Amino acid sequence: MTGTHRRFASTAIAVACTVGLLLASPSAAATAATPAPIATPAATAAALTPGTVAVTGAPAVGRTLTAAVAGFGPAPVVLTYQWLRGTAAIPGATASTYALVSADAGATVSVRVTVSKAGYTSLVRSSSGVTVERVLGAPSGVTISGAGTVGGTLTANPGTWTPAGVTVGYQWLRNGGVIPGATARTYRMVAADAGTTVSVRVTGVKSGYTTASRTSGGVAVLAPFTTTPTPTISGSATAGGVLRVNTGTWQPAPTQFGVQWRVDGNPVDGATGTSWEVPTGVAGRSVSVSVTAYRANHRPVTKTSAARSVSWSLGTSMTPGTMLRPGVKLTSPDGRSAFGILGDGNVGLTRGYALTRTARTTFAFDGRLSFTKDGELLLLNQYDVVLWSSRTAGLGATGAVLGNDGVLRLVDGNGDDVWTSEKMAALPDATGAAASVPGRYGWAYPLRPNGKFTTYAGHSGDDIAAPTGTPIYAMRGGTVSVREVWITSGCPSWAPNKTKQKEVVVTSTVDGHRFEQVYAHLSAFSVKTGQSVAAGQRIGSVGSTGCSTGPHLHTAFAVDGVRYELYPRDVLGTASY
Repeated sequence: MTGTHRRFASTAIAVACTVGLLLASPSAAATAATPAPIATPAATAAALTPGTVAVTGAPAVGRTLTAAVAGFGPAPVVLTYQWLRGTAAIPGATASTYALVSADAGATVSVRVTVSKAGYTSLVRSSSGVTVERVLGAPSGVTISGAGTVGGTLTANPGTWTPAGVTVGYQWLRNGGVIPGATARTYRMVAADAGTTVSVRVTGVKSGYTTASRTSGGVAVLAPFTTTPTPTISGSATAGGVLRVNTGTWQPAPTQFGVQWRVDGNPVDGATGTSWEVPTGVAGRSVSVSVTAYRANHRPVTKTSAARSVSWSLGTSMTPGTMLRPGVKLTSPDGRSAFGILGDGNVGLTRGYALTRTARTTFAFDGRLSFTKDGELLLLNQYDVVLWSSRTAGLGATGAVLGNDGVLRLVDGNGDDVWTSEKMAALPDATGAAASVPGRYGWAYPLRPNGKFTTYAGHSGDDIAAPTGTPIYAMRGGTVSVREVWITSGCPSWAPNKTKQKEVVVTSTVDGHRFEQVYAHLSAFSVKTGQSVAAGQRIGSVGSTGCSTGPHLHTAFAVDGVRYELYPRDVLGTASY
């Protein structure tokens, strides 16, 4: 160890001596060995002048933020950007601007900028964060209620905005432009709005949230007619007669009227003139007319007249091609006789309400009496099957005429008879009511002296309200069945059902058909089972037995076992008598 230290010591001395020799004798250094060079420290990079980084722009979803960088130098410097949501880098957000998206709502957004320049130490600076406003839950759209008529009021329906506490404001627009002062939820339209479209813009505001607006669809605004009279009808309300419409005086004056004639409330195709000839098929129906007024920038208005009843009578004659439905008739000049198809389907001649001649076609349901082009009277059912005929096809009949003598004649072009109603059966069958019995067309009135039939939806017959004990009469003659039954089904909870229902059934054969008449809710019977009665004979008294809310007569018919095909109001041809 001692020797080792010694060697190191002499070496150190030797170096020191050598150095000393070099300093003392430069010439000697030239002959000595050259030592290794000693490294010097690298030069220090210059510092950039520090600047500022800030964020500008509205902090709202859908808006754009911009990084404002200033003061870094010496120019030019290189800037790189990274936008941050909270402390996390936003992928791809490396431009000087950033468009805020829904994910930023409620978050803090900032930008980090790296400043660099060759020969200078790079700097990294971050802006302060800005809090992005939350997004209001706005409805997809707002609506307007109310008609667009000058003088009327429109109301904005703003829809549902979230969260709670949103303040809603309104601005009404005319053709998209602001209407000064119109900032309430409602808007009363003025003359300036006529011919324009009015809408409303609803704006929702809440602190910490982005303000949002929704605009409704537009409402076309038109001025009103100030005077809108109801039209009236003049002329002859008979088949073949001409009716005319009086539109009345409108204010302001319309530039055009639209006219539509109606039968039983339904529009008639092609009947759009100011006058209209009533077709034979409208006999017995009601006629009205609708008038629609038009004027530029005004709301069209339609007014409908009161209905006028067209006479059931076609007059004293008809020509080939005429179709009669039940109730439509020819009448004699003195008005005492009539010919046509009755409500029970029978074709008959009547004097007053008494049958004098009949085709014996009772119960021809949905029948139509046609005076064909070839001069024949035909009764057709709903299937176009011929049920009765005058058998005059091809005999040259050009008209049908009913005279005061109560005879219907089919006549040719010379006025000669081709056929007369004398060929029809002279009397109704034995079940019908005689002329002396109060009633119509061979059917007796069930209550006297008058009655009013009421038919309820889904009801099995006609009801006539009357005091308990009121006499009840058979409408048609036949054999009686008396019964008392409990009503076990179909009785509503509001109708008392505390007693057996008393009822009489009268069964007849009418023109080859089995006909059953039911008279229900009776308080007492005047006949017995098996007894034969004539039309107009008393069979019982009005009551309220069985499923009933008060004293009344319930009447119902069945024809050949089929119920609800015929009602008392049908056979009598009226609901009141």
